[in-house]
Amino acid sequence: MKTDAILATKGLLVSGRAGLVDTLENMISVGQQEAILTATLAAAELSPGQTLIDVGCGTGKLAVAAARQVGPTGTALGVDATPEMIDLALARAADEGSSAQFRLGVAESLPAETASMDAVTSSYFFHHLPSEVKHVAMHEMWRVLKPGGRLVITDYGRPRTLFGYVTSFPMRFDFHEYVRPQLRGELEWIIESEGFGTPTVAALFLGYIGVLQLIKPL
Repeated sequence: MKTDAILATKGLLVSGRAGLVDTLENMISVGQQEAILTATLAAAELSPGQTLIDVGCGTGKLAVAAARQVGPTGTALGVDATPEMIDLALARAADEGSSAQFRLGVAESLPAETASMDAVTSSYFFHHLPSEVKHVAMHEMWRVLKPGGRLVITDYGRPRTLFGYVTSFPMRFDFHEYVRPQLRGELEWIIESEGFGTPTVAALFLGYIGVLQLIKPL
């Protein structure tokens, strides 16, 4: 499944370990992956008939759950740059009889019209991107979001409690991915420096895994 979209991204792909991603994320979050995804979806505040795009959708858990909330008149679309992830997400949707849709694509150029989405989500995605691409991805997510829509970003971030400093300590030695700047508050800084506003922490796990919500002004 080779496409130009794969070649266009400067983010990290998870080819070769796609089937392990959910297990690894659950281990790092000490068994709270499902609760984190539930909190992410709750912050999207979906209603029947609305539209959502999940960026870096992985195995499709969130998009499938979102499809249940928006119902047959709504749309839940998952996008990922790793072909194996899209294959797993499509298989999940087929197994569960879900209307969720999945497409191969990159955060630098989302396959959605401007101001077409009621909610844009991403979970455990931004730490796969170098800093300059995080800016581009944020702009794309903001572009496709309708006025009044909800942007929800869930990822490793600045510890907000003493417990968070302790639990995040091993992540400070992650030299493979782009986690460490986020532990210094990079995501919040990017959002505010781009003039999008100040995100609300809708939920916090282990003191440093944050669910950030931002509502686009009308």
